[in-house]
Amino acid sequence: MSQITTAQPAIRLLQITDTHLFADRSQHLLGINTYASLAALTQQIAQRLTQPVDALLLTGDLVQDHSPEGYEYVEQLTQSLAKRQFWLLGNHDERAVMTQHPQGTLYLQAEYVLGNWALLLLDSQVAGYAYGRLDTAQLMALEHKLANLSAEHVLLAVHHHCLPVGSAWIDQIGLRNADQLLALCTKYPQVKVIISGHVHQASHQQVVGLDVLTTPSSCVQFLPKAEDFAVDTLQPGYRWLTLYADGRVETHVERLQKPCFVPDPEAAGY
Repeated sequence: MSQITTAQPAIRLLQITDTHLFADRSQHLLGINTYASLAALTQQIAQRLTQPVDALLLTGDLVQDHSPEGYEYVEQLTQSLAKRQFWLLGNHDERAVMTQHPQGTLYLQAEYVLGNWALLLLDSQVAGYAYGRLDTAQLMALEHKLANLSAEHVLLAVHHHCLPVGSAWIDQIGLRNADQLLALCTKYPQVKVIISGHVHQASHQQVVGLDVLTTPSSCVQFLPKAEDFAVDTLQPGYRWLTLYADGRVETHVERLQKPCFVPDPEAAGY
């Protein structure tokens, strides 16, 4: 367990997800230059900052081509936003490459305490597959932590989404054993919020007092409520979360104002 101090009355978190960078900074994904979109996004965030960020959570699919350069670019573009970063593995990340980077090993510790909140980082990657799963050992470890935490409130971060968002094609490749995770959250009601990426769209659902969130990608967006793969023209985005001592969570999504990034409307998958 790592204790993180904060001088603020509430904990301020920033989530950026699904950056999909390449070794070649001119490379496009579904018509969007992913390096340029992340650079524009981080510039907007930096310009709007009015108070310190306690932690930045980068919730998976950080690099598309498994390159070490891609992870270096992630750090270069985001390092000024927060002193503390947490990186999660997504289905497109290469474990052996990401964990060579210092930020890429933090999820292995998996537990951080800020004030009376605990941030628990989960690894849902199943090597070689797009869907996610939490293995038995990880679920057992999570229950042990929840049963013994001193923190009053808990935020869970995991790449794959654990509730359907209504897009049939991507709901098929979400967190396959989400029911087990949600059962633990019901058993341990100090879990107040779960944040995820993967779906390249914003959603906010509530289950038995639990806020379940997904966040837009920093590059291409997927069309909500789509039966088959389709891109959306909404701009890249990110999520702010404010965690209060009494367990309340305030959150909202902001999107890039300029420049405008336009995906390839003919894209049929990636």
